[in-house]
Order: sequence, then C-alpha cells, then structure tokens
Amino acid sequence: NSKYGYNIRPGGENSTLSEESKEKIRQKALGRKASEETKQKIKDHWKIYGHPFKGKHHTDETKQKIAIANTGRSKTEQEIELMQKATNLTEEALTETLKKVEVGVCERDLHLFMEMYMRQHGAVGVAFDLIIISGKKTSMPHGVPDDKKLEYGDLITLDIGADVEGYKSDMTRTVALGAVSDYQAKVYDIVKTAQQAALDKIKSGVSCGEVDRTARDIIYKAGFEGCFGHATGHGVGLDIHEKPSLSPNNCFKLESGMVVTSEPGIYLDNEFGVRIEDMVLVTDDGYKNFNSFTKDLIILGN
Repeated sequence: NSKYGYNIRPGGENSTLSEESKEKIRQKALGRKASEETKQKIKDHWKIYGHPFKGKHHTDETKQKIAIANTGRSKTEQEIELMQKATNLTEEALTETLKKVEVGVCERDLHLFMEMYMRQHGAVGVAFDLIIISGKKTSMPHGVPDDKKLEYGDLITLDIGADVEGYKSDMTRTVALGAVSDYQAKVYDIVKTAQQAALDKIKSGVSCGEVDRTARDIIYKAGFEGCFGHATGHGVGLDIHEKPSLSPNNCFKLESGMVVTSEPGIYLDNEFGVRIEDMVLVTDDGYKNFNSFTKDLIILGN
C-alpha cells in the first residue's frame, strides 16, 4: 500500500485476515524500520565492502561482465575510452551544477539538476546515488542529499559519477559557499596533500596497502587519526566498486591498465568533512588521471 511508503500485502491478495489484523501487521513492520543512524551505518558499510544485493536485477550477460571485472583485471582501450567519456561528462555536469550553488538552494535540487544534466548529455544514468551534501552533513562520508538548504559558510561535498554505455566514472570535490575558516582551509590542504601523495604512489607493482598507508600516514601524523574511516580507493569499471580495494593491509599489487580511485578524507563529527577523489589509470611508471577538474579549494559566491 503506497501510503506506507512501500508495498505490504499481509497474507497475499486472497488473505482471509481481517483489516484490523492486517493493520497490526503493517504497523509492526513499520516499527521495525531501521533508524536513520542505523541506515547510514549500513550504507557506509556497503560503500566500503559492497552491497550484498547489488546487481541483483542485471541480465546474465551483464552479471558475467561484472564478475569478470571484479577480478581486478586491466581495462581495454575501448573501456578506457568510455570511462574517459563518463569522466568528461561528470566534470561538465559539475561545472554547470556549481553555477546553481547559492544560499537557500537545497541539496536535493542540486542532485536532481546534476542527474538530469548527465542524462540529457549522453549518460544512460548516474554511476551511483550521487552524494551532494553540505554543512555538518559533510562529516558523514556517504550522507544522502535531502531538503537541507545551503547556508553561508557551508562546505559542500559532491561525490559524483556518470554511466556511459555501462562504464562508470567516480570523482569527489569539496567546495565552500561564501567563506571558509582557517581550520577548514587547513583540513582541506591536508586532504589535498594526502590525495596527491597517494596518486604519486600509484604504479604497476605497488601494493594497494602501500597506497593506502601513504595517504593515511599523512592524515594521522597531522593529528586526525580516527577521522578517516574508509579505504583510500577502489577499482572502477562496469561496477562502481570493483577490485582491488586500496585498503590497509591489502597486499594485492596494482597492474598496468587497472582503473582505481584515490579518495582520502577527514571527517570531523558534527562539524564538517573534506574528501577529494580522482579516478586514474595505472601505468608501468605511474598513472594517467581521467580527471582534469581543479583540486584547489573553490569558494563560491564571494
């Protein structure tokens, strides 16, 4: 029944249950709905370790392609070309979306504008549920955009990506609205330094754990141990989260032709967060960045 937000049909259409009994079952089911905090924790877990039912409704052919992709294999030239197209479109959408950022605009409106832009300019859809969040919500690595209105002094996290012919892009930028405090600027610079250091570590033969430790050591030594609770990166392709995971203690070695992200962050509970992310192609002597969008701190509306 749509008035409950999802379909509940106790006993099926031919049930002999009384309306009163059905209503009790509905209310009991509703009472078991997870709290927002619990749902966020689950989403955070899925973001790092993968959704247990992701791809459930894919065709058998697509499932097979994703299964192959999740072996952490290198990408073909055609796949790399499609991922570059997806990245280019994502950066175009970001440029246009930032023009809409001003005090009083709500997160959901920016989310809808960006998704529509992507679809109207060649994407089959978004690569994942876009994250466009602001203010204290940026302290949640994978917050959900809602009706919160942007305020002067907010940091805004945009974790975004497009799907072009099945291949995904993934990038994150954090921007400010109106002004930025010295403390926010300091945190931003630390994340930017850690993100670039992780990128500079990437090349064929280097272990995923080494890349993660490179970013994590910079953040921890700056005094933010415990404020970076996810992996430094992950593989991308037909699926938004593929192997390998650039996580602590992962001894898997990167190979030329793999596509991975570098996305360290600092998240200060109930204050703000900063994340910066690029998607790159691993090469024999380093990496090729799909992204060209600036990582300097953008302050909008000043």
